[in-house]
Amino acid sequence: MAGKTLSHRIISHIESLGQAVRVVRDVESGYHSLIEENISYWWAVEEDIIDSYTKLINGTDDEKVRSALSEIIPDLRAHIEVLESMRESFKKILADVQRHGKMLQALYFDEELKQHPGKDLELVEEHQPTRGSAMPLAFVMMTTEAGREADVLDELKKIEHVKEACLTYGVYDVVARIEAETSDKLKDLIVSKVRGLDNVKSTLTMMVVE
Repeated sequence: MAGKTLSHRIISHIESLGQAVRVVRDVESGYHSLIEENISYWWAVEEDIIDSYTKLINGTDDEKVRSALSEIIPDLRAHIEVLESMRESFKKILADVQRHGKMLQALYFDEELKQHPGKDLELVEEHQPTRGSAMPLAFVMMTTEAGREADVLDELKKIEHVKEACLTYGVYDVVARIEAETSDKLKDLIVSKVRGLDNVKSTLTMMVVE
């Protein structure tokens, strides 16, 4: 495989089943974060740029600008397809890691019970998002048509998963905090509900990682 080899080990030598279980748990947590946080973040970035460029195309008569942006947008959509493909690939890896963890945990339990009959063993819980019981969360900042900030705010507050929204001064006119059960549902809500609101000119999405 091409690429530069690291000069040091990332994971120390695994010398027991107990260590193996802990390492697999950490690896599972890492892949979960990569899927739910990193890939979702860059997916949102690409979608935000597409949304902004589309509105720029619709708002200009400059053919050079329209032509350039129209050429860029398909590339951005291709980036999203790559990110989705990466997500599916990492999900397969995560499923393997979870399966390996269960296998190693069962072996660890057997070993401990042989060495310490009657010992109470506590299950190693499967990875959960590190923000406690919180659901995937994003902040969406919006610019609106002049004088329509309050209208956008009112419409946002009608959307079920918008937990908080407020008017702001500065570059953006409205900021919303949105939560959903999964990262996929969160993205769908932002694309289909928030960006589709009347009088929203552009958006910037920030996916919360912790």
